[in-house]
Amino acid sequence: MPRDNNHERFMDMDRKQAEGFCQECHAEEKIKPLPEKHPQPYRCLFCHKRIDQVRELETDK
Repeated sequence: MPRDNNHERFMDMDRKQAEGFCQECHAEEKIKPLPEKHPQPYRCLFCHKRIDQVRELETDK
């Protein structure tokens, strides 16, 4: 998940709480809908890590 103006408010939320907002923009007929072959949209941050999660993974190595 990019750290931009659209996603900044989700950076300090826990993952499940933040995922509750994804469909506001990424549902069909919204601002940026998911591609047709995208998996079910209920575990968004499992694949689309926030930048802070990526840094944690890198430092764990």
